[in-house]
Amino acid sequence: MKKIVILSLIFCVVVSSVAYGASARWQALGNEHRFIIDTSNYGVYPARVYQFSNALWLIPRSAYGDNDIMAGVLMKFKDNMMWAYHFNLPSAGVSKLSSALKAYDKKNDRLVGLEPRVFPDIFWAMKSGSTAFALRGALAMDKANTTDVTTSAMAVDVNAGITTTMSLGDLDIGVGVGIQKFKDDDGNKVTESTGGFSLAVDARLNMPCRKDKNITWVPIASLKIGSDPTESGVTENSYLAGDVGFGMRKMFDKKMVVAGLVAALNSTKTTPSSGDEVKTTVIAPKFVAGCEAPLTKWLVVRGGANVEFSSKSNDLSSTDVKYYYNSGIRILYGGFIVDWILARDLFYRGPYFVSGSGKDGSNLATNICLTYAF
Repeated sequence: MKKIVILSLIFCVVVSSVAYGASARWQALGNEHRFIIDTSNYGVYPARVYQFSNALWLIPRSAYGDNDIMAGVLMKFKDNMMWAYHFNLPSAGVSKLSSALKAYDKKNDRLVGLEPRVFPDIFWAMKSGSTAFALRGALAMDKANTTDVTTSAMAVDVNAGITTTMSLGDLDIGVGVGIQKFKDDDGNKVTESTGGFSLAVDARLNMPCRKDKNITWVPIASLKIGSDPTESGVTENSYLAGDVGFGMRKMFDKKMVVAGLVAALNSTKTTPSSGDEVKTTVIAPKFVAGCEAPLTKWLVVRGGANVEFSSKSNDLSSTDVKYYYNSGIRILYGGFIVDWILARDLFYRGPYFVSGSGKDGSNLATNICLTYAF
C-alpha cells in the first residue's frame, strides 16, 4: 500500500488545453503544477517522464464521440529507458492552430471545418548516471480535397529536456519548438498563413531546505517567443511572454502544503495590413496556495486557491483582480487511482450518488482522471 500511496501523488496525466481544462490534481492545488511533482510536469520538462513507473491513464467525458476521449500509456522497456504515448491530447501547437481556424467562422467554412488531431505524440527518455534526457514529437494535420479546392492545416511540436541532480537539488530544463500553418486554395483565391512559429524555454529547481528536510524550495522561470498563424497579407500577431516564480512544498507527515508567487509578463504586437500596429502588455503577479491530505489509506482530499492581479496597457490601461479556487479528492484501490475535481456547488446542493449528475445538469465532478499504475 505504501507504494500505491506514493504513486497516487504523481499519477494523473493531463495537459492544459482550451477544450478539456486542466489536471484534476494541480487544478485543485491552486492551478500551478510546476510547484509540485506531477506527471503534468513532463509536458514542459520532458525528462521528468523518466521518473514515473508503468501506468495507463484515461480522461473520460460524460458524453463523447469517437474522437472525444483522451488516454495514454507510460512504460519502461529497459532499466534506463522510458517511453510514453498520448492519444488525442492537443499539443500547444494544435491549440494555437485551432484558435486560428476558429477565427474564420462565417468567413471560410472550409478552414473552420478542419480538425487537426495529434498523431503521433510520443515521449522517449533515457537516464545516464544522475541525468535523464528526453525527446518528444507531436504531429497534427487535417486536409480536405475536392475537384477544385484544396484545404489543409498542420502543427508540429518538438520538445527536448534534461533533468539532473546537482548539489542544490534537481534541475529541470525543457525546450520546445513549434510550427503551425494552414492553406485554402479554391482556384481563384489562396488563403495562406504567415507566422505560426513558437519557441519556449522552461526551467525549474527543486531545492531541499538544509534546515528543514520537509521543505522544498521551487524557483521556476519560463520564456516564450513566437507568432500566431494568421492570414498572410492581412495581419500579423507576435508575442513575447514569460514568468518567474518561487514556491514552497512542505510535508507535515503525509500532508502536503504548497504555496508560491508567480509574476508573468505577456507582450503582444498586432500589425494590420494598413494602419498602426497595436502593442499590448499584461503584467500579472499571482499568489498560489494548496493543501493535500490523506483521510484514510484509500482517500485523499485536496483544495487550493490563487489570486491574480493583472495590469493591461495598450492605448488604454486597465487593472483587474481574479480569484480562483477548487477542491478535489483522490480514491485508491489496488493500482487504480481516480482523481476528481468536485463541482463547486456540491457543498450546498448535495451530491447525486447514482448518476453523478442531476436533471438540471449539475455534476458531481467537473474533471475526472482515471489511472492504473502497474
